[in-house]
Amino acid sequence: MKELQFWQRIRLLCWALCVCFQFAWGQDTIPFYDEEKSIYLLRHLDICRTENMDRPGPGCEASIHDGRINLERLQLGESHWIRAKVVLPQDYRGVLALKAVGFRGAHEVYWDGELIQQNGTIGTERRRAQFGRYQFYSIIPAHLRQTGEHHLVVRHEKMAASQWRIARLLMGNYFDFRKRDRSGNHQMILMLTVFLTSAMFFLLFYFGFGKKIAFFFLSIYCMSYAIKTILKPYQDFFTPEFLIPYMSFENSHLAANFGSVFLIAFLLWEMSVPYRIWMLSGFALVSFLGYFAFTETEYLSLLMGCAGVAISYGIWKKVEGIGWTILGFVGFVVLILLWMENVLGYGYFAGVIFFLICMTFSVAQRIYRQIQLKQSALLRSSTLENQLLKKSIQPHFVLNSLASLQELIDQDPQGASDFVERLAEEFRMVSKVADQQLVSIQDEINLCRIHLKIMEYRKNSKFVLETQGLTGEEKIPPGIFHTLLENGITHGYAQKRTGRFLLEKLQLNKGAIEYRFFNDGEVESSEEGLLVKGTGLKYIEARLNGAYKDNWQLKSGRVENGWQVSIVIGGAFFDKVRLT
Repeated sequence: MKELQFWQRIRLLCWALCVCFQFAWGQDTIPFYDEEKSIYLLRHLDICRTENMDRPGPGCEASIHDGRINLERLQLGESHWIRAKVVLPQDYRGVLALKAVGFRGAHEVYWDGELIQQNGTIGTERRRAQFGRYQFYSIIPAHLRQTGEHHLVVRHEKMAASQWRIARLLMGNYFDFRKRDRSGNHQMILMLTVFLTSAMFFLLFYFGFGKKIAFFFLSIYCMSYAIKTILKPYQDFFTPEFLIPYMSFENSHLAANFGSVFLIAFLLWEMSVPYRIWMLSGFALVSFLGYFAFTETEYLSLLMGCAGVAISYGIWKKVEGIGWTILGFVGFVVLILLWMENVLGYGYFAGVIFFLICMTFSVAQRIYRQIQLKQSALLRSSTLENQLLKKSIQPHFVLNSLASLQELIDQDPQGASDFVERLAEEFRMVSKVADQQLVSIQDEINLCRIHLKIMEYRKNSKFVLETQGLTGEEKIPPGIFHTLLENGITHGYAQKRTGRFLLEKLQLNKGAIEYRFFNDGEVESSEEGLLVKGTGLKYIEARLNGAYKDNWQLKSGRVENGWQVSIVIGGAFFDKVRLT
């Protein structure tokens, strides 16, 4: 069975790797232009500050012969006129279009002196400038596509710095442009879908599984990358007009830096790294400063280094599920390094997606384990419930009680009536609490006092139960002190006719609580083994395990003037050695 599960995991990982590599390889080899497929780069351009569309004049800043428009030379808030000559061959039959890539601002496109396209709004004295799209198309009208030479002029107003220093103008068939862009659009939509779905997935697990804060951090990380995808300015699917001014590589990187802080937070909390609040604060400060001081690749190197430190701590501490985290991190690093080397165009996003896939497998495995543990706990709880009922209605207990009742009927009819009422009340309370994992300690004390009254009738003795340091609101597993009380009476009061029991609560360091249950009985040496390893204490240990897992300790033994059982529960850093 385990071997089958192992190979299923291997197949899932192979599938995830194939998806990520196929996604990342999508447009790596597609250049800005391809003259064999009727897409041409406009190489010879004049850049002027005058409105002269016919010939260069004194206002022309430069002539370009490689098609690379250096945006750093263009002044913010100023209009520039980019001029080119385009010669259409006689046999050209396509839908001619201009594609501008890399500009950040507003544009007007003129063809043979006629305005054919506006992208955004160029500012004037009467109107404010408005951003246009990062890349846009201008279809040349059919009546202006005559064979021969034409004049193209693009008026550009630079409104913000661009991520890229170089902008380009391309001419070609509009449908060829769209065909080549369609693949990129599909990949951007896929990334957005993956990030939004992952954000909702981990947010649901945050609310559904005890509000574990690490899941919340991972959800915010996914949402940040969804925002990063939306703000990427070169995506070409539908974008609301109000969002266009905010679409830039700068804002996209800001969203990524914000998300990276939550990725580190996820790893710090998932690996239970000490001083994690201070470490996260330091990384957040560096991320904020790094937005202004670091390049994207430098910041990613810092991110991978910090993540590696957190994961290394998890390896040292052998954190549950660390294998999936290591695998996701390694894939994340490899794909990003390939992206840095320009081998995989979408390697950055593919690395993030691969990491999220591994985290999803890790969460699914953890959920499966939790379901198994819950089913096991339910089965154990049912077993313990039956044990408690059987323990309280043991044949010898019933027979002895009936014998005592027979004597009371003959000697003290009123006492016999009280005895029956006490016995029935004990059975009712046992059946009431048996199916609960935790009950209030006051209910437990009431059950113990009822049992003492019954034993007083049976043994013709006098017992008292005292308490110290209790509020009555504490929660404990049912039947544990009731069982200790039974054991104490059975083994410590064979000869004594008076007995004193003391239940005391102590507050220890680091949030731990200690309960001490004392009786002044006389325990014979031959009976000490029964008290330490008897059936009653096994029941108590099973109940404590079900309620507190391993975060408890039980110790019993002789003390001055009697016998004492000590139970320590809880504490942020539980020390199993501390017991007095």
